[in-house]
Amino acid sequence: MTTTRYSVIEANKKDNFTLLFASKLKYSSEWAGLTHTHPFTEIFYIIKGKGTITTTQHKFDVRENNVFIVNPNVAHMEASSSEDPLEFIIIGMEGLNFTDLSEDGGSFSFHKLSNQQNDVKFYFQKIYQEAQEQLEGYGDTCNYLLGALIMQLKRQLKLKIEAEKQTKLRKEIAQAKQYIYQHFKENITLDRLSQLTHLNKFYLSHSFKDEVGQTPIEYLNYCRVEEAKVLLSTTNYSISQIATVVGYSAQSYFSEVFKKYESQSPSNYRKNLSMDKN
Repeated sequence: MTTTRYSVIEANKKDNFTLLFASKLKYSSEWAGLTHTHPFTEIFYIIKGKGTITTTQHKFDVRENNVFIVNPNVAHMEASSSEDPLEFIIIGMEGLNFTDLSEDGGSFSFHKLSNQQNDVKFYFQKIYQEAQEQLEGYGDTCNYLLGALIMQLKRQLKLKIEAEKQTKLRKEIAQAKQYIYQHFKENITLDRLSQLTHLNKFYLSHSFKDEVGQTPIEYLNYCRVEEAKVLLSTTNYSISQIATVVGYSAQSYFSEVFKKYESQSPSNYRKNLSMDKN
């Protein structure tokens, strides 16, 4: 018997990234696409259907087996064919930027996967499955799979990646921030965050403010308002319904918080969006 052993001498531990979410979206006639941005990187994998993804200066026709990557804070919009609705997986992550995406300042990238790139498709689907089922250790598994997906994107799509240029948060603050981002629709309190991070809640609030620029409650409200803006622009939900969906028990308080962040009421925000679209 002949045995061949391959030693692994290269290990890159410099990459520090976090999976924020994995979602599957299928468009319906009720969805109204509007231009928006996110403070994190998004990677789209088109499962089936046809549609477009539009950035400030470019419009791409997308279909099955296409991959589209958008760096943080890049304006973009997704739209679907009504005859053949888009269905895709979106992965949101922070900590890394794709640096050579396009001629437009490296802000986005569009790729058509071949039949020989099934491993890329596999990692998208497996990450979503793990995030959906949430079995024991799913968080670590998702980040492991994300690392493998990123490596395949680097190898097969010839992409370059660098760490996001931002101050690294200490472990406990990063944990609290990620928890708020993932659970902002729930009733989150300082006591819950203190229990999660094993930090005194007053020290946690002060440290969070120093490193994030907002208190935990301010960041919670920010996440809720950002989600409310999406719902105001893409659904016909009433203001009361949206308040409930994003985590507020009282519409009046939701409107008060929204106006603080956007300098206008939720109803005026929706009205102005409709006027701009027309």
